[in-house]
Amino acid sequence: MSWAMVRYSLATDPKWLNRQVRNERQSIIHRFGPFLDDLASDGYDIHALLDHWEQSENDFSPLATMLLTPTGESTTLSELAQRHGTRPDFIQRAWRALGFVSDEVTDGDGPVIELLAAAEAGFGEPSALQIASVMGRNAQRLAEAELSEVRVQREVPVRLRGSDDIAFAYEVRALAGTYLPMSAAADEIVHRRHLILGAAKTWAIDAEDSSTMVEQTIGFTDLAGFTARTIDASPAELLDLVRTFESTVSNIVIGGHGRVVKLIGDGVMFATVSASGACDISLRLREAFTDQDLVIRSGLALGAVLNHGGDFYGQTVNLASRLASLAEQGQILTGASLPAAAPTHQFRSVGPTSIRGLEHREDCWELLHVG
Repeated sequence: MSWAMVRYSLATDPKWLNRQVRNERQSIIHRFGPFLDDLASDGYDIHALLDHWEQSENDFSPLATMLLTPTGESTTLSELAQRHGTRPDFIQRAWRALGFVSDEVTDGDGPVIELLAAAEAGFGEPSALQIASVMGRNAQRLAEAELSEVRVQREVPVRLRGSDDIAFAYEVRALAGTYLPMSAAADEIVHRRHLILGAAKTWAIDAEDSSTMVEQTIGFTDLAGFTARTIDASPAELLDLVRTFESTVSNIVIGGHGRVVKLIGDGVMFATVSASGACDISLRLREAFTDQDLVIRSGLALGAVLNHGGDFYGQTVNLASRLASLAEQGQILTGASLPAAAPTHQFRSVGPTSIRGLEHREDCWELLHVG
């Protein structure tokens, strides 16, 4: 469709009978004419964009929505579920588990419906909903990280140069057209590689045959005095501290053949198969943060843990967390079973210690060094 035809179509739109709407749309057309022409040539619905475009120079959410929404005819979640031969009530619950509220979808969302239906058929509804929940949380974190970087690294420089909105509009379109296809392809590869890593791990089933159990050493490490250090920090200083913490943790834990289970504000939960490996990781974290004038405290515990939704649960996890809370600045406390499982490391007995949530006093040890 040519821009002349788009302009004629817009001019004859019944909504234009409203003078205010007409003036607002004329303003958008004046600023974004050639850009809208390009979108129309690519088959995008210009009417839909103008229907939702808010009149703020800094708001590009309608444009992002248009460029990112899966292609296809608009439909409802229930209709799409029926079209793919699966139960609408289940798809409704799974859609919520993915993190979405609106039931407005397109034909392009079909592959998601097919995956959810296959998960239910293969694993049952509770497991399918759990998979959907993990998928949604991970995708949301990734999306938030990407959007934050787009705003800081791409939009802000455009605006600081004094460029008009059209410059960033083209930036958004270019990113949507190039980055997203690469991201989708990379996601599949990364997913497959993590499946390979996970499949190689030793596991067992619980007594009720309901979930998998794995033997792990769980570690908790947090920055001591983080709140006091950041109370007067600027956003840039806080961001630098958080990035330093996250990158240091990731490099050392993964380099030590461990897994970062989750980052929790100024703390991290990690897991390893090897008790000695967990000790090495904790010592390296302490050394690395000491070199950065930061102080940490850590707790380690060894035992069977419940593996559910990509996270670990159970008494071993609780013990490691409690030990980290009890540790003094720079100290690494461990449970009773760690010294025997890591004979290449030196420990000092702390003695029986009362730990919240445990009925008995735990025989605690302090990890000192290797050899």
